Amino acid sequence: MRIVHWIGRALLAVSVVGCGNSSNESAPNSKAIAVADSAVAKSTEPIAPEVSADIKSWKEVQEWVASQQGKVVVLDIWSNSCLECVREFPHFVQLHNELQPQVACASLNVDHYGGDVDISEEIKPGVMKFLTSRQATMQNFISSNADQAVYKEINTASIPAAVVYDRDGKLHTVFNNDEEAYGPSGFNYEEHITPLVKQLLASEDS
Repeated sequence: MRIVHWIGRALLAVSVVGCGNSSNESAPNSKAIAVADSAVAKSTEPIAPEVSADIKSWKEVQEWVASQQGKVVVLDIWSNSCLECVREFPHFVQLHNELQPQVACASLNVDHYGGDVDISEEIKPGVMKFLTSRQATMQNFISSNADQAVYKEINTASIPAAVVYDRDGKLHTVFNNDEEAYGPSGFNYEEHITPLVKQLLASEDS
């Protein structure tokens, strides 16, 4: 009797499991549906533009400027240690977003202060963190020249600084705060750089 009872319980268990499997096969798998829905949602999301930065010398940056002939070029020279640069950078990004492709924007980081430094290991990670946080999808450079060498090229004592080139690739204006030409608060994009860029676009289109 005990053997028969045990066999009966075993058959009952098998039948229950079989019914369960049959039910699972016929019923929709909610987890699979959720995964599929998530995949569809991700496939329809816009792909965020990639943020990148190239380590280049001042000469190489100028070669890039020359390659943008036909466009007004804005080169923003900045450093993570420059509070004014960091404060104005979102307005630079805004200029890029609003006026491309008629305007070619590039940022040039000058966190390299000289000496034997591995820029890729010691400087680039901090630069990329900042650029990514600001969604800086324009052309970005990290100077392989020391900061003072860059300042000398544009006859500027220190940053913040920005350089505007006309559509022929010629230097038009160097913005800096060396002599307080833009008042005690210094130059900014909203009042000084963006209006100049729009003026250059309008005059060269006419």
